[in-house]
Amino acid sequence: MPARVSALYISPAATVLPHAVSEAEARAHRGLVGDRYFAGVGTFSDWEPKGPGRELTLVESEVIAELGLSAADLRRNIVTEGVRLNQLVGKRFRIGEVLVEGIRLCPPCTHLDQVTGRALLKLLAERGGLRADILSDGVIQVGDLIAAEPYVLTGVSPCQLDQLVDVLEDCVACGAVVSFINPFSRQRGLDFWQRVADDVETKKRILLVAEDEQGICGTVQLVFDLPENQPHRAELVKMLVHRRARRQGLGERLMRAAEEAARAAGKSLLMLNTVTDGGAARLYERLGWVRIGDVPDFALYPDGGLSSTTYYYRKLT
Repeated sequence: MPARVSALYISPAATVLPHAVSEAEARAHRGLVGDRYFAGVGTFSDWEPKGPGRELTLVESEVIAELGLSAADLRRNIVTEGVRLNQLVGKRFRIGEVLVEGIRLCPPCTHLDQVTGRALLKLLAERGGLRADILSDGVIQVGDLIAAEPYVLTGVSPCQLDQLVDVLEDCVACGAVVSFINPFSRQRGLDFWQRVADDVETKKRILLVAEDEQGICGTVQLVFDLPENQPHRAELVKMLVHRRARRQGLGERLMRAAEEAARAAGKSLLMLNTVTDGGAARLYERLGWVRIGDVPDFALYPDGGLSSTTYYYRKLT
């Protein structure tokens, strides 16, 4: 089940029980419009040092149901379903269109015991939710998907290697033309990702990944190991999304993250190739990639048969 917002609450004052809303306007580095912390009148608004993590709070609906609590009693802004919030500490993620960053866990305090009349400190230890900062303006709505932002791997652990092989194997099983044919060999997959990991260590390429509850679910790479007269460009390769994470906008997020990583590395031109008129090609064109031309009979599908490929470029500004 995709992670999403199941309920949304704001409270105009520290002493007022939060009320449910269908949507709320999020302001970067401020909070939710109409909420007590946005207005600076929350219980801890005047505490020093202020520190990050007071702009947005989240709690899992599964915890609320297990303990027989009401969402309003917990006084969190967002009630989630299908996501382990503890795993989002230190990570950027999107709630619908809004970019946020998980700062720290949000354990209950004696104030919560006082307003609810229940002893919740022990019951909610390590399950009190998440404090987050809002990084972009936008509107958060009930039903919005919650998805971790892709990030750059600076090193690849054995566990991550296994997860990357899982993604590759799944894509090959779905018929993706990504250099491998059936029957897929995990050892060949491990060998491939180990070579990628080696290139990451030597800075010959950048490896970006996205994660869900089960681990890595998507990835893309930028290859920098090009001739010396082409220091301004990179090749974008192996954009892979596990079928469990498809139709959730992950491909677009991976592409945008790759473009940002390329800009940060000083690159002004990207190139890629993909199966002609396939789903990935439609994504690239929607994102502004320019079609150069087609090459017939370029590669084999995993189960046989030749496929055409199309080359694209994108100028980064």
